[in-house]
Amino acid sequence: MFQSSILNAAFFLGKTAITYGCILITPIASADREAEYEAERLLEAMELDVQFKYTMEMLIDQEIKSNPEMAPFREVLMSWASKVMSFESVKPDLIRIFSEAFTATELRLITAFHKTEVGKKAQKLLPEIMAKGAAIGEARGRERAGELEKMLQAELERQQKITE
Repeated sequence: MFQSSILNAAFFLGKTAITYGCILITPIASADREAEYEAERLLEAMELDVQFKYTMEMLIDQEIKSNPEMAPFREVLMSWASKVMSFESVKPDLIRIFSEAFTATELRLITAFHKTEVGKKAQKLLPEIMAKGAAIGEARGRERAGELEKMLQAELERQQKITE
């Protein structure tokens, strides 16, 4: 149970950190040097270095709230996350992803937005909004877990009948 909680926490944090860094990105353009430069400027404008640390803290605290037995290990989780999922460790990947998804011109426009007051507000509030959304999804999943269990059992029984 405990080992499973650690693995679940690590997987959740890793998946969420990368997801957070790649929100709404679909690769549609090939990367070039100018786009890579503009992607790095965008990451700076978004202040992702600061946001990553803040987001990791929120995600770890959320995980501890869901799994209180992890509370004594908060500092270990923070230490691990700062090494494995730091902004600097994923920055090259984020630059590549952004520069493949957007042209240099598009990246300049997105950067310009992030420098506005509304863009700065979005940057500040987005991690908290995402954490709240994740908590809602997790709570709904727990509330309806019995329903899913019944559906999975019914499907298992259906598949067993087919193979008999």
